[in-house]
Amino acid sequence: MGFTLTPAEGENFIDREELVGDMLKTLTNKNIQMGFALYGARRVGKTSILKEAHRRLMKEYGIIPIYFSLWTVAPKNIHTFVKALGSEILNAYRPKLSLKYKAVELIKSPLSILRKTIKELKISTKVGEDIEFLLTFDSRKEEYGDLIKRVFALPEQLAKETNTRCVLMLDEFPSIVNLKNGNGKVGEEILGLIRTLYESQQNTVLCISGSIRKTMEITALSSTSPFYRQFLVRKIKPLSEEHAAELITKNLSKEISSESINKIFEVTAGIPFYMQLIGKQIESMPGMDISRIIEHTIKEEGDIIFNEEFRRMSSKEQEIVIAMVKSKVHSPREIANVINDHPDTVSKSLDYLQEKGVVEKERRGFYSIIDPVFSLWIDMKYEIY
Repeated sequence: MGFTLTPAEGENFIDREELVGDMLKTLTNKNIQMGFALYGARRVGKTSILKEAHRRLMKEYGIIPIYFSLWTVAPKNIHTFVKALGSEILNAYRPKLSLKYKAVELIKSPLSILRKTIKELKISTKVGEDIEFLLTFDSRKEEYGDLIKRVFALPEQLAKETNTRCVLMLDEFPSIVNLKNGNGKVGEEILGLIRTLYESQQNTVLCISGSIRKTMEITALSSTSPFYRQFLVRKIKPLSEEHAAELITKNLSKEISSESINKIFEVTAGIPFYMQLIGKQIESMPGMDISRIIEHTIKEEGDIIFNEEFRRMSSKEQEIVIAMVKSKVHSPREIANVINDHPDTVSKSLDYLQEKGVVEKERRGFYSIIDPVFSLWIDMKYEIY
């Protein structure tokens, strides 16, 4: 099969079968309107879980699943989001509607062709008008609240029109609060608006995922969040040692020693993306010692993966991250001693690093860097001066 850096589906999907089975059982039950909220570190496999559930819902159950990643929205404004999500919803229902064209083709079509195409569909006039609006609205004139109401109503409308059940999967959902509306961000009020719309729907189930614990708490995990107790919450952890070994041996075209597999697991902590990355390097560097392959992968591929993320940090945040890695310090006071700063200043920067998904607060006064490979990359690349 070979290693892949894209989300794993089908025969490439390893572990998490119990969770996917639980999701399928719940999401196909018409008497249950509660979806799932998946949270866990970046690159741990949340997207793979959503996409595998998506594949099986569509293939085995006749459900209409719609997968949409907030990270693909560009430019990151509310109007682009609405048009992109509306297009994805319409594309998912193309077979049921016998729609000739993809949404993007309709957007580019003359208005007369668009209206003729919609008129041929076996849907109500109201739904047809909403589809036309979502594909043609003028971003300079429309209020974002109306846009959100219309796009989140569309899957429910189409589900009723086609007598189907819809599962809407929004990957990295908490980042919706950062979408621009004019000169500012829409903020957390958008979550309350979506919750209000969602709780009245009977044919659509919402599933979400998020990588940053703090933003997921704002969205769904905290008792004060709009979606509190609206989801079945599941924390996605890295692969176990057993399943990590399965991933390596299943995809590698040659034999590998158990010592090498243990070394890969030790470095990656079972995070599937990094295991796949190292596996690809093993295939392309036959005969090279595993330790050298791992070092090369972290140095070379790490520059591609982490440089931009590190550059987006402030100089103070960078200084704190380097100190945490090189000096193995975890408390604001310890970090402050290393970088000659005040603990209160360090604490404030640690809060920002939590919001960015770089560090997590394990307990009172104790912080750690979330991504073990990012930590190794920092250790190889930077020094304290």
